[in-house]
Amino acid sequence: MGVADEAFDAAIANSDLTTDAEERNQYLHEAQNILVSDNFYVIPVVTQVYICLIDPSITGVTTNDKGEPMYRFAALNA
Repeated sequence: MGVADEAFDAAIANSDLTTDAEERNQYLHEAQNILVSDNFYVIPVVTQVYICLIDPSITGVTTNDKGEPMYRFAALNA
């Protein structure tokens, strides 16, 4: 995008250096805020929502972290 932002670069660099997941997420959240709140370098325009209808006779359907259905352990109980 041709944008240089020292605060954003520092937050990303810090997230790469830490091995603590919670601390890494804090740095990434800080970087995200810089992108979408402070300077409007990136403006989210699309969100994705997953809506699924599942027959009650199908069991064992799980979801991933995005809410998408996972059918690996699904079974049809007819």
